[in-house]
Amino acid sequence: MSDGLKFLRDSGSAPHDSSVTHVTGKSEYIDDRPMLKNELWCGILYSPFARARIKKLDVTNARGIPGVAEVITAADVAHNVWGTIFQDQPLLAENEVQFAGEVVAVVGAETRDALMLGLRSIQIEWEKLNPILSIPEAIQKKSFIGEQRMISRGDVDQEMSQAPHRLKGIVHIQGADHFYLESQAAVVYPREDGQLEVHSSTQHPTETQHVVAKLADLLLKMLFVLRSVWGEGLEVKSRKLHL
Repeated sequence: MSDGLKFLRDSGSAPHDSSVTHVTGKSEYIDDRPMLKNELWCGILYSPFARARIKKLDVTNARGIPGVAEVITAADVAHNVWGTIFQDQPLLAENEVQFAGEVVAVVGAETRDALMLGLRSIQIEWEKLNPILSIPEAIQKKSFIGEQRMISRGDVDQEMSQAPHRLKGIVHIQGADHFYLESQAAVVYPREDGQLEVHSSTQHPTETQHVVAKLADLLLKMLFVLRSVWGEGLEVKSRKLHL
């Protein structure tokens, strides 16, 4: 038995793979990795509005900041639409943003100061639009996530009309997102012959490989995606970890 497991009682089953390193603080998360020489700091320009049209997006000044290596917008990626099941969500907002916090641009810089200055130097003009903030309003305005899909069997209307008992009401579910022990993070290392090595706090390395390959216009064999441990998943970490 390894030294890390000696203090564990025999519960009759094998301990979780990451239990010892998690509780002793020895787990290495993505943000725990020391920065390498020439590694860039990356930052994101988010939408401040729940819904708005992008009238102008100019990154010329940002790209001219000393220490800024690159500024990426929707115009710079090979394939800008992704989705776990239905591919209908932009990786980077192009003409319109649909929620506060949607990604508009990504900046890579040699230092934190250059990164912050680069983000502040992006010129963007917005046309604020009225957001849709409730399900009844979305139904009224026919603002749906996708096309209508239905699974049915038999004549529902006829059966309902003949039902001896019927209940009618409205249920409001106040859902909330999860709070992670580890924030979402990723780092990419260039390898020989144009290959990329991606370390991501993802639950789904294969999906990360597929999306990054499309985004960068690379063959799948050119991408290596690795994940060691992560601080909670709850399924949401299987999506959009490629950013």
